[in-house]
Amino acid sequence: MFSQRIKPHQHFSINKIGTDFFVGDIHGHYQLLLDSLSRAGFNEHNGDRVFLVGDIINRGPNSAECIELLLKKYIHSALGNHDEMMLCLLDDPSIINQLKKVGGEWLLDYDAEPRKLEFLVAVLLSKINFAMTVETRLGTIGVTHAEAPDDWQQIRNKSLTDKEKSLCVWSLEKYHRPLELSESVQNIDIVVHGHTNSEKVICKKNQIWIDTLRETKKLTVLTAEQLFSFLETDHA
Repeated sequence: MFSQRIKPHQHFSINKIGTDFFVGDIHGHYQLLLDSLSRAGFNEHNGDRVFLVGDIINRGPNSAECIELLLKKYIHSALGNHDEMMLCLLDDPSIINQLKKVGGEWLLDYDAEPRKLEFLVAVLLSKINFAMTVETRLGTIGVTHAEAPDDWQQIRNKSLTDKEKSLCVWSLEKYHRPLELSESVQNIDIVVHGHTNSEKVICKKNQIWIDTLRETKKLTVLTAEQLFSFLETDHA
C-alpha cells in the first residue's frame, strides 16, 4: 500500500541563514501561493524554507503545478487528506468518483497520460511526510495536517500505526474540543495544522490551525516568530 511508502516523520535542523514559513492548505492555488510567499518576504536565495501543512491539491486550477513545487529543495509538506485520496488511486481506481466530488476532477485529464500521473505520484511519495519536526531559534515546531497525538514523542520515536496516521491526516477531534478541555501536546513547543476551513487562525494551547483559504480566499503564511506570538495571546 502507498502509505507504507510515505515517510512517517522528517526532522529539520535550525535554519541558520534564512527564515522558515508555514503555509495553510493551498488546494491547487499555485500563483496564490507564490504571491502570498512574496508578500510575506520569502526569498529562496536567502536560504528561506517553506513548510506546507498538506492538502496541496484539488479545488484550485493548478494542482499538478503545486505538486511539482515539491521538487524545490526548500519546500516540504505534510500529507493532507486530499493528497492521501489521490495516492489511494494506486490501490483503488474507483476512488476517482469520490475525488471528483471534492475538486479532484483535474485527475481525469490524466486518464490518457498515465505516465504523467505516475510522475506526480512519485513526486508526492518522495517529498511528503505524515509529520515534520522543525527546529527554530525560538523552539521546536511540529507539523501535521489535521492534529497530533497527545505526546509528540509518539511521532519522533517510532513508526506510526494506521490509527496514528489517520489522526494526523483526518481527525478534527482536538480542533472541535472546547478550549477548557484542551491540553498541550507534550514534548513539542508548537504543532501547526490545516484541514479546518476556518475564517481565522485558531490556537488551542500549543496547537495552531492555519487553514483559511476556503473561507477567506487568502492563504495564511506565518513565520516561526509569528507562530510563537500566538502562544502569548488568546486567539481561541
